[in-house]
Amino acid sequence: MRIGSGPVFRCVEKEHHSLTGNNNFGRTKMLRGKRRTPSLVDLCVELAIENVKYLGDVGETDSHLLSRILPHCTLEQLTHVEKSTVGRDLSTVTDPLWRKFYEKHFGQSSTNLVLERMKQKKVSFQWKQLYEAKVKDVEDAENKAVARLRERYKSEDALFTVVNRKVFMCLLDSLSKPPLQHTPCYLEGLGEEHMESTCFCVPLLI
Repeated sequence: MRIGSGPVFRCVEKEHHSLTGNNNFGRTKMLRGKRRTPSLVDLCVELAIENVKYLGDVGETDSHLLSRILPHCTLEQLTHVEKSTVGRDLSTVTDPLWRKFYEKHFGQSSTNLVLERMKQKKVSFQWKQLYEAKVKDVEDAENKAVARLRERYKSEDALFTVVNRKVFMCLLDSLSKPPLQHTPCYLEGLGEEHMESTCFCVPLLI
């Protein structure tokens, strides 16, 4: 059986022969009540899983081994492995993993909607492509929402500045004239019953 020629697997094979007595390589598993010594392949896979964050180019590793190892990768680790692997398409192994990431991040309903749309349009896309497209859509929507909020508050700040300036000018105008002979412009049109309450509110705008 071809195990693979990546650095992890070569390292395991070398250490297996030199460290046969080491407990790390002497682990046993229960099978129907009986103990059995793990095979070299199992040891290779186990060591690769324990060091999954160091994986890079896995182009020469058998698919059935990758199907046991790569599910232990995070999204970032899986992306790194795919980018590092040269001359080989890993989508047959990684596509189900990208679907799980899509479902985890965007929900089951969104996943079902994508499946239904592909079925209706009779098209098929890799889940990595769908994931990246969805991330871009979400980022675009968030950026537009932020831009709208920024524009809204910018308009409100401008309006507040104009009103504040008008009130300030009215106050200056009222202070330049003798008291009790002039009604400030911001109080014109108000009855006496509103004068007192309004006077307490104006300083809050300055």
